[in-house]
Amino acid sequence: SARAVALRCAFLALVYTLADYCWYLGLARTAVSEATALFNAQSVFTYALSVCVLGEKVRARKVLAVLIAVGGVALISFCGGGRGDAPTGGSDRVVGDLIVVAGAFGYAVYEVVFAKVMPADASPSVANAAAGLVGLLSLFVAAPGFVVLDVARVEPFEWPTEGVWAWLALNAGLALVFNVCLLLCAACLSPLTTSVGCMVTIPLSVLV
Repeated sequence: SARAVALRCAFLALVYTLADYCWYLGLARTAVSEATALFNAQSVFTYALSVCVLGEKVRARKVLAVLIAVGGVALISFCGGGRGDAPTGGSDRVVGDLIVVAGAFGYAVYEVVFAKVMPADASPSVANAAAGLVGLLSLFVAAPGFVVLDVARVEPFEWPTEGVWAWLALNAGLALVFNVCLLLCAACLSPLTTSVGCMVTIPLSVLV
């Protein structure tokens, strides 16, 4: 029913916002390349959730592929990759890494649940419409949370300075492209393929 679809999309909007919030919160405490590498450990969460929620079979080749991918992530994260761009160090950096991993789990939930609510024969237009509904509903179920954070003085709201608006617009545009591609891939291929494919962001983040 339309009500059930709306409720599921509202849940997805909340999960996505929390995961994204964790990403940006953790990013302020650790290196960009390190955060990107840790964030891509979501493939482990995605595979586990796919088995539990989507009924995907456990296959030795997929398990091996995920372990190899995560092994690469671990090497990048803990063998000195991207240490130079970290804003902080010590325990605060460990906290930042843990927050990023929490965000990675949230993204895994988002991808798997989105794939769950999509019909097996969903077309790209249906997936895009669902993604649009998730974005629209985030204005009602997720955005008010930032008002609460501001009132509670946990995360005081501030208008961006003049030089930041262009960067925010670029970030928003790239995020739009990313999310459309992410959900199309999750709906038409699989959440696991999507999360592993996102690992290409690790070398790209180092390059940028």
